[in-house]
Amino acid sequence: MVPEKDYYASFPLLHGPARPGDTIAYKILEMSELYTPELSSYKEGKVLQYDPVSQKIEIELTNVKIRKKVGRFDLVVEDEEEILTNTPSESQVSVSWTDLVEPRLVAS
Repeated sequence: MVPEKDYYASFPLLHGPARPGDTIAYKILEMSELYTPELSSYKEGKVLQYDPVSQKIEIELTNVKIRKKVGRFDLVVEDEEEILTNTPSESQVSVSWTDLVEPRLVAS
């Protein structure tokens, strides 16, 4: 199997915003488990919408990784039927186009 870094490196870099329907891969700055900023691994998703005024892009992620480890600042609430946390597990995100690092066009 091809390593993730080499796999996404084979796709062309986007030099402008993606269009709705495009599948893109990108990295983004996020908090690590140690609460330090770090560059994520590639995230892949389908572009749902792009607003040229606010430069916000809505993406439905296709390779969502659920965060299993709860950090010391995470809130855990136990209910009778389930355990709720404030850790994100969203499959749809809205981010600024300028926050995306190395956005690549996977499919259009």
